[in-house]
Amino acid sequence: MDQYQTDQEQVEKLKRWWNENGKSLLFGLIIGGGALGGYRYWEHIRVEQAQAASYNYEQFLSLAQGGNVDDARQAGQVIVENYEQSVYADLTGLMLAKLAVDASDYEQAKADLETIISRSNDPLLADLARARMARVLLHQGDASAAKDLLAAIKLSDGNQRFPELMGDAELALGAKEEALRFYQLAIDVSDSADANREILQIKIDNLGL
Repeated sequence: MDQYQTDQEQVEKLKRWWNENGKSLLFGLIIGGGALGGYRYWEHIRVEQAQAASYNYEQFLSLAQGGNVDDARQAGQVIVENYEQSVYADLTGLMLAKLAVDASDYEQAKADLETIISRSNDPLLADLARARMARVLLHQGDASAAKDLLAAIKLSDGNQRFPELMGDAELALGAKEEALRFYQLAIDVSDSADANREILQIKIDNLGL
């Protein structure tokens, strides 16, 4: 009987504890389970979006490389607008800018590149967009703006990341000594088998210094 009473007391204690804590415990389990389920759901969505962006990018490239410029631009805009936080949006923007330059639509090219510069999550791709923007500006005769844009693009050692392009900007501004310095830097950092070394040497020779 004593044992029965002890068991009964334990049951009563459990009942009281459950009445006091059971609901909050159950709520916590529900929330925890919901959070886990929510994470898995959003992870699933993220994977699906990445797969969709990859597929759309492949279709966009096919159109662009096939010469279907109007269709390629429409397809590209869909990627840029719907997958703006993905690397595919940046890569698409770079290709859209190239298509615009090929069509001599330099204002559109600058708009495409500015989109990448302003919202890319990849510093290297953003800098590449800046370099291409600088090239467009040079073509339009705005060497000062091109130089300003390039000046912020540095390697980890502090050197110019696009030295040849900076040399072109300096030359356009009449600063031959500075142009020589950047062309020489471009040669120093290039691979010995780089075909562009010959072009760089021609640029240096043409400086007449």
